[in-house]
Amino acid sequence: MKKVTDIHQVDELFAEAREAGVPVLAPNFESFAELVAEFTAAQTIADRFGIRRVPLMPSLTLSYPDRGNVAGRGGAYQDFAVPLNRRYSRDELNSFLRLGYHVSNHDMDCFDGTSYFPNVYAIQTLDHGQPDGDKVLLEDPKVLETVGVVMYDVTELLKLRPELRENRKLALKTMAEATARYREEFGKYVRIESACDILPEAPAEGSLPNVEDTLTRPEEMEEFLRLSGADFFAPSIGTEHRAKNPEGTEKLYRESLARELHERVAKIPRYAPVGGKIFSLHGSSCLDPSNKNNEGLYRKLHGMVIFRYYTGMANTMGSAVRRWVEDGERRVRTNPKDGLHVNASSGRDWYVIQQLQPELIQVMINIGYAELA
Repeated sequence: MKKVTDIHQVDELFAEAREAGVPVLAPNFESFAELVAEFTAAQTIADRFGIRRVPLMPSLTLSYPDRGNVAGRGGAYQDFAVPLNRRYSRDELNSFLRLGYHVSNHDMDCFDGTSYFPNVYAIQTLDHGQPDGDKVLLEDPKVLETVGVVMYDVTELLKLRPELRENRKLALKTMAEATARYREEFGKYVRIESACDILPEAPAEGSLPNVEDTLTRPEEMEEFLRLSGADFFAPSIGTEHRAKNPEGTEKLYRESLARELHERVAKIPRYAPVGGKIFSLHGSSCLDPSNKNNEGLYRKLHGMVIFRYYTGMANTMGSAVRRWVEDGERRVRTNPKDGLHVNASSGRDWYVIQQLQPELIQVMINIGYAELA
């Protein structure tokens, strides 16, 4: 595996993906087993289709309230009832982040430059980086030198300054200028993804806003990109996990909106050389990307060059762990000697890796990885 951190090498990998007309898969990981599963699946794709360089973006959320991959690896207890920033003090979270980053980066480094997964080119990515909450990592040059892409989630600013929700123009300007400042200071280390979601308040405690009220407005996107100069942009096109559809619980991908946004970006001089392909799709699990009947999915992904994937994989992994535990209890009751194997992480981890393989391979097929050959 080759760990790619130099921004020019990052650009080369994205150029190859754009030329092939496919996005780069960006699966999250918060365990060594998930990372090995991702590398193994990518190498399988390389062998199957004869691809010399298979791009992959192993991604990590930091102290993201919904799920902090790095904080969790550093020892933070997580559940959906209490966000991390309410459970712990800033000093405690910073401690978790430093340790969790060290562990996660070590997992990547142990394969870098080895003969394992020889055709996999991995861009370590920080996902949903919170400008204030994750500053300890996001603004550390030594950390950024080990990373290729940062998703700088300036929507956090709306939580810190609720009054911005009442003035969309000021909110947009504030988020864009924050992105521009970060890019000016740290753009020499990483390529930067951002977004300009202005999510309305939920109608009631514990509920979610309607997705129609969260969709990206084309004119706002254009202004945001003009002011921020972000390298990648995460549009809200119906897959937003922080909203719901009036039609029901299922997310709906607005393909026509994605096409319109892409056409607009392609006309902006800064992004014309890459054909306007700067989009990063979040909430992709709702597209059922691991379904074998969905092999033409990549043709619908207008302007997408990053395909983030986590929920589907997390569900598969969670189910695998549950089966392992349930079967383990039966085995221990039958033969107590089996307790050692059942509770050894190696056995469980390899079982999880095996369960994740078909899903990850199929996702890569469906988003067009064969086109990279």
